[in-house]
Amino acid sequence: MSELKKEINDEIIEEFDKIPQDDNILDAFTGVFDNSLKLLNSLNKEIQEKQEKKKLETLVARYTLGYQIEYCLRKNETCNVSCEF
Repeated sequence: MSELKKEINDEIIEEFDKIPQDDNILDAFTGVFDNSLKLLNSLNKEIQEKQEKKKLETLVARYTLGYQIEYCLRKNETCNVSCEF
């Protein structure tokens, strides 16, 4: 997480830092990450290069998943992740 944090825009990280530490983190559909994603979309409009946009999107997606896993581990000491392909 600390390595990802270094590569992500500080404003996006600040939005993550504002997220209340509760179980809403475990379900992205609660809207808990909406402000971070709005900021990501806004910053992406300023980026001209398609590869840079994709890189930032990928980093934020990884950070979001890591953020959820980290919260789950702090709360439960175990975490189960299920992904679709």
